[in-house]
Amino acid sequence: MAKDEIIFTDLDLDGCCSYLIYTWFKQTKPKAVTLKVSNIREKLLGWLNYNKIEDYKRVYFFDLDTTDIKDLIDKENVIIFDHHKSHEDNYSSAKTFINTDQTSCSKHIYQTLRHIYPNINLTKEQKKLIAFADDYDCYELKYPESNKLNFYLWYKNGDKLQNFISDFENGFFGFTNEQNKIISYHFYRFKKLRDTIDLFKAKLPIAGKEYIFISTFANEYINDLGQYIVDTYECDVCMMINLKNNRVYLRRNRNIDFNLSKFAKKICDGGGHEYAAGGVLNDNVLSLSKQFEPLNRNIVYSG
Repeated sequence: MAKDEIIFTDLDLDGCCSYLIYTWFKQTKPKAVTLKVSNIREKLLGWLNYNKIEDYKRVYFFDLDTTDIKDLIDKENVIIFDHHKSHEDNYSSAKTFINTDQTSCSKHIYQTLRHIYPNINLTKEQKKLIAFADDYDCYELKYPESNKLNFYLWYKNGDKLQNFISDFENGFFGFTNEQNKIISYHFYRFKKLRDTIDLFKAKLPIAGKEYIFISTFANEYINDLGQYIVDTYECDVCMMINLKNNRVYLRRNRNIDFNLSKFAKKICDGGGHEYAAGGVLNDNVLSLSKQFEPLNRNIVYSG
């Protein structure tokens, strides 16, 4: 007998919120597996060693560019929700809901399901959580809660998705004292890190254009550090090298036209989204790093 449903979702704020939105409308809590686009094929193949997609009535993929695993999941029982521009929407069997005009997968799923289930009205607390996830994913950061929510997701100990489900299964009612303590502690550590790390700069010609890269070495607070660098300095692309796990992380300024997913695939055997990607620390990256020089941190971007 086929199992009912399973959801594969991105391990980030948008992906976790996407899962919750589904449970609110469907009023069920299917099994969830978190993936990252940068190593999605490797992780899914690991799962397929012990499982079969055909064993489930429905298999969902949320907030994941599944282009690199299309050959593994293009099946009639697969349903894909995504909003990334790099996603190739040419599946023969899988059902796709790919809307690149949406600012987040959370908002995309919400807008889709509220029309499918018009009799289900979400609470204002549930809508708040969707708004904060959307605000963070498109990096408008209109609400201070958005960044705090992301900090809390990443830096609370334990299973991140299950923690998120437990803490916000009914929506966002504000942070508890304990949650605020976790957020404040890690924000203090992040600020200390960002103010003390060494930064390096290079102008690199790529595909007929010149881009300003800023690089650094970091083992934690990768997402927040990358966003801080592209927001603070004259920087097109931030490259962060984690020597602890031999990984490379890339984030770009959203005002430039540069597909980091394709660049990561070429330079560091990786992948990801058009604005954030990653891969392995290899000879290509080491060769590229020789072109960087120390950055004068007193010069920040004034634009």
